Amino acid sequence: MSPPQKLLLRRMNLRFSSRALCGVGALSINILVARHILLSTAQTLQYTGPLFLGLWVFGWYLFRGKKIPWMLFAFLLIGFAGVLLVLRPDVADQNAFYVGLGLLSGALSSGSSISLRLLGLKGEPPIRTLFWFALACTVSGAAATLMFSKGLQAEHVFSIPVLLMGVFTALGQWTQNIGWKKGKTLLCASLQFSAVIFAVIFGYLFFDEIPDAFTFLGILIIVAASLGATIFRLKYYKEG
Repeated sequence: MSPPQKLLLRRMNLRFSSRALCGVGALSINILVARHILLSTAQTLQYTGPLFLGLWVFGWYLFRGKKIPWMLFAFLLIGFAGVLLVLRPDVADQNAFYVGLGLLSGALSSGSSISLRLLGLKGEPPIRTLFWFALACTVSGAAATLMFSKGLQAEHVFSIPVLLMGVFTALGQWTQNIGWKKGKTLLCASLQFSAVIFAVIFGYLFFDEIPDAFTFLGILIIVAASLGATIFRLKYYKEG
């Protein structure tokens, strides 16, 4: 193997490792945080990931001396404001330690997204990226089960909700890999907030959760921010 090939392999292994470590770390911390503070607060902290990603991109643009797409950053902040309206977290009465862990989960999530973007730019197939991430999740999950659980129960492992959760998570990760490979970084970050909208819709359809006026307003803000980011992205990169 030639030196350039060895260097490329080393870089690819580093990106796969960072994707696995950041992804598994963010997921594990988010599960831990959700068990100790309000779910709405935990979910809001998870959605700080796109904001951290925006900070990384902002720093990269400054470092490279590139033109900064300020409007995309603005749409990112507007979308997060919509998330706050929908979830309305109560940080003041929560354990500061777990709030800090929630922010760490968001930062790790942004690192995972950056790794996906770099792997996509290098032409890495999304299905292979998904395979290695799934393997990392399986190994870490098995280790955590052996250390902290009293054992597996068949009725839990093979229940319909758990199987559906696995299927939809795999599909979500696969489409996310494709999106980060082909899409623009800040646009993908803005569109991540759309998950909140689907959560509200599913809550209404399956759990009889009736959204209030603030929730509808938050959804409208998220939709407007996502559409604005998409339109601006098309215009910005067409002109640029």
